[in-house]
Amino acid sequence: MHVYAGMAAGQLLLELPFFPVTELLVSDRRWPRPLTVADVGGQQIATVLGYHYPELEHALGAQFVRADGPSNEINLRKLGLGRVRHATTLKALLDYRLKLGDHIEIHPPLHVKTYLTRCAVSEKAGVTLADVNAAIAGMHRDGVIHRIVSNYQ
Repeated sequence: MHVYAGMAAGQLLLELPFFPVTELLVSDRRWPRPLTVADVGGQQIATVLGYHYPELEHALGAQFVRADGPSNEINLRKLGLGRVRHATTLKALLDYRLKLGDHIEIHPPLHVKTYLTRCAVSEKAGVTLADVNAAIAGMHRDGVIHRIVSNYQ
């Protein structure tokens, strides 16, 4: 079982993974295009404060230079303004910002990882883990998850 910041073991129940997320490394077109994650070693990467990036830490080691910001959205703005050359972001957010017409001059993004997210349900919540799992199963069955994801593409 995973334990989240501020929570003791046993206080949270985790349901099955259900929502697809892809993390990307995006780079400003005003600079040379990185072909691999290793190509950005030693350069600042806009990251979200408090978020752990195990794939980038593994790939870059001591060459992983974080430039923490409060959110992925703010980090994309920093990238667009030229304050950093690279940023981590979620594919759904990048797709959504581009769909809205944001003008972000980036190289083709580098894939960092894809995974399915989970919900955490407190043992003190007014719903059970079975209730959450049933609701998520219904959302899958009815195509709700697909429609939500489609709104951002």
